[in-house]
Amino acid sequence: MDKKLLKKIYENTPSENWHLKNTNRLSPFYNSLPTKKNNGKLVFMFDFVNTLKTNRIGIIKESRYTTIPPHLHKDMEMNYIFSGKCEFLINGRKITLNKGDICILDTQVVNSAEYKNADDIVFNIIFKKEFFSSTFLSQFNDSDTLSKFLLNAILNKKETDNFLIFHTFNLSSFRKVFNLILEEYYFPKKNSINIIEKYCSVLFFYLSRLIGDSNQNLITNNFDKNILLILQEIEKNDGNCSLKELSKKIHFSPSTISKSLKKSTGKNFSQIKIEAQLKKAKLLLNETSMPVLDIMLAVGIKNTTFFYNKFFEKFGETPKNFRKNNKKLQI
Repeated sequence: MDKKLLKKIYENTPSENWHLKNTNRLSPFYNSLPTKKNNGKLVFMFDFVNTLKTNRIGIIKESRYTTIPPHLHKDMEMNYIFSGKCEFLINGRKITLNKGDICILDTQVVNSAEYKNADDIVFNIIFKKEFFSSTFLSQFNDSDTLSKFLLNAILNKKETDNFLIFHTFNLSSFRKVFNLILEEYYFPKKNSINIIEKYCSVLFFYLSRLIGDSNQNLITNNFDKNILLILQEIEKNDGNCSLKELSKKIHFSPSTISKSLKKSTGKNFSQIKIEAQLKKAKLLLNETSMPVLDIMLAVGIKNTTFFYNKFFEKFGETPKNFRKNNKKLQI
């Protein structure tokens, strides 16, 4: 690994310097965090709203010289032990991970981490569920444990102990790809975030190969095998399709589609269709100079008031302000 990158990885962050001076104290960071009751106990709620404001993934180096108290994540998290080790407590279960180990945690899984020394480097990659598109998931075998885990996560299928552990120490190719991610993260250039996303996809394919040999813990729900195909078709059309058109395309009756969607996602066809349209509109606002009205029509929405209301409801700002605030995508 490049010495410049290695130096960057091991140098103390401002948070780590604070903890070295304030032994056994909880960071002021937690003062502003919301809490939630879980099994009668209060736990912190981590919401990386700034890290994931414009990107579908975010990278964080966990602070050393401190413990991380019990918490939940709003988004899916991948923990990678870059060096040393880390002891996690996941829903009361103590797990020690060593260099090269990966732990993928679904949302709403209570976890904490023990004190980390100077050589204990842990990176977290946080994923918005929209990173795991149905097109991406369709590339996995539908019986693959990892694909089931990811699908359950994006469909909001919640279990009490949903996580996977992989041992990648002997998989040099995995480490090389992760190092490339870190290089783009610490020394960003044009399109770094796009490159990082592609590298992260590669990581998941490598992990899929390890399923048979992994010491894994997974609780999954049974899901309708048709749901992935339905979601994939909606996504391909960016939501610009009717239930009748979708029915003809995939040869399922409208009622079958509606029931499958409701059962697996808790949402009806119209809700999922609008989400796909807004996702495409957001992409066009970021990557093109098309007028907002043209974008609205391009994604199949004709009512301006409806479009603006739904966009604001989904993203917390108007299309115009979103474009203004997100002209430059940076990691």
